Amino acid sequence: MALKQTAPTAENKTNTFGQTNLLRTHPARFILVIMVLLWITYATSGFRNPLTPITLSDGNQGAAIRQALFSCAALSSLALLFFTRNLEKVITMNRSMLVLSILVPASVLWSNAPALTIKRSVLFLFGLITIYTITYSSRKPVRKMLVVMVSSTAVIAFVSIAIHFAFGQAYTVNPARPGLAGISIHPNTLAPVLSIGLLLSLGLTYHSVKSMLFGRAAQTFLAAGVALATSMTTIMTTLVGCGLYVILASGRYRRGAIQLMIVSVYILCSLIGFSTLKSAAFQATGRDESLSGRDDLWSIIINEGLKSPILGGGFGAFWTEGKGRQLVHTWNPRQSHNAYIDLWLDLGIVGVAFFLMTFHIPLLTRWINIRGSAGSEQRRAIAALYATAISYMAIYALAQSFFLSFAAFPFMALTWITLLITNPDSNCIESEFGKDEAQQC
Repeated sequence: MALKQTAPTAENKTNTFGQTNLLRTHPARFILVIMVLLWITYATSGFRNPLTPITLSDGNQGAAIRQALFSCAALSSLALLFFTRNLEKVITMNRSMLVLSILVPASVLWSNAPALTIKRSVLFLFGLITIYTITYSSRKPVRKMLVVMVSSTAVIAFVSIAIHFAFGQAYTVNPARPGLAGISIHPNTLAPVLSIGLLLSLGLTYHSVKSMLFGRAAQTFLAAGVALATSMTTIMTTLVGCGLYVILASGRYRRGAIQLMIVSVYILCSLIGFSTLKSAAFQATGRDESLSGRDDLWSIIINEGLKSPILGGGFGAFWTEGKGRQLVHTWNPRQSHNAYIDLWLDLGIVGVAFFLMTFHIPLLTRWINIRGSAGSEQRRAIAALYATAISYMAIYALAQSFFLSFAAFPFMALTWITLLITNPDSNCIESEFGKDEAQQC
């Protein structure tokens, strides 16, 4: 006798084809926004009291707070995924990210400091599962990401600038490094936070005069904060990001005109001489052409990395307390100031290859499908995501290390952007901005 086929239940419908619709209706999903806001605050300030003077210290401050924050965020995410029966689906949603998340803790097998690799791998996985969950738990994940990132960074910019002018430089300027540090302890920490907020703000569409005024005010404070921080790497990254946004958001005719202008400028620079322009730029800004000693540091670090070039020395195993001073003697860097070199140090050529497949290749392969039409809300949002990711991986990463470190705000933003771009779920970009959004999300 033939078995009678029953219609799929509502629960089965929401859990087929990788869909995680139950996440988007669970009342506890708002906890994730709170955790991410705390996370952004920590990444910027380390929860430093902004009304206490900035002091110099080589100590690793805030480690216990970081561990507690990441643990709470991960536990909240895991509990939400468990109760909605979406844990496995969310983890396997992005295959290349899954492979990278396995490689990171697996490097303990050949790590030079296994205990340190385990600890830092756990923090990496905690951060990753949190970003996974907040991405798939929203009906409009792109809009949610833009609003959360822009509003939080704008508040940081406003508070930093207000304290700077109200209470003086002792509270907002690092004694060893001029430029606005604001609620953080160093301008190189504050600047990328505000820069990313500014770039992402370009992708927001305002549906009322009031929201537009708030948006323009936010952009003003963010731009002022980036300028006052005087971080040349971040300023250059921001300018490149803004240029990329204009190119990506424009129609075909305007994009062609911009590209023609870029070629003309490149030819002019070639005639003048790039080395001459480089020297003039550094002299005008009063900066050192050796990039504050980075060139010497890089040569030392590369020699260290050549000891294990294929698999690296294990995730997070190289930069221990005082390691920088042992290497260069004159200062105490906590990173090689090049994200690709540090990635190679930790995971070798294999890790670099998997990282490129996870973060770089999706930008190339997904643009055609998700870009939207010129002038549309979708095009503006996607152009802002792309401009931020490309500028930080192509410019900022060459002077600062942040890959695979969720304690660094740029990597948090980069991971969130990547998951949005590669999202195959029912709240994907095509559905969020599509005509049938209400039915699909």
